[in-house]
Amino acid sequence: MPETQEIVINTGPMIAIVAALGDLEVLKIYRRVCVPLEVCGEITTGESSCFAALEFEAAHWLEKWKQPLSPAAMLLNTLDIAGLGLGFGIIISSLTTKYRDLRFLVTFGVQLLMYAAPVIYPVSSIPERFQWIILTNPMTPIVEAFRYAFLGAGTVNTGLLLYSFVFMLAVVFLGSIIFNRVEQTFMDTV
Repeated sequence: MPETQEIVINTGPMIAIVAALGDLEVLKIYRRVCVPLEVCGEITTGESSCFAALEFEAAHWLEKWKQPLSPAAMLLNTLDIAGLGLGFGIIISSLTTKYRDLRFLVTFGVQLLMYAAPVIYPVSSIPERFQWIILTNPMTPIVEAFRYAFLGAGTVNTGLLLYSFVFMLAVVFLGSIIFNRVEQTFMDTV
């Protein structure tokens, strides 16, 4: 059996399912069990009829986070993601009107870029000498900030977040320029 690791319980129903198995003691197979503040509130405010609320309160060994997520930081990260999606969407849609096969390249590229952002792995798991490659991806600081906010693990670097924001502004600006140029000949191409 592999060595026990950490787990973050991020939903109230997950606690309810574990409690339905008999007892929250099942979670003691993990070295560290963390429950974010929002989930603690979700479970404990469900009144006395809330399934697993009593078991949750009795489990003093659970690490119940006391600090809420920062809504302003999450809003900025969400706007950054939306801006990147908008900018790249405008660029790709503008170029796809002329180059029809670009959609196949985009599908392939998105799959590759998923591994270029630390979605399924933390940046700290990459050797130090290769981290700069991953950090050039503007999604890396955003993903790490979300990981830190929701899981309490990861790194938040304001310089990299600023880089990501400036990159997003550049992509939106470039996308609008490309769109305005393609817009003039769009009907001729279609």
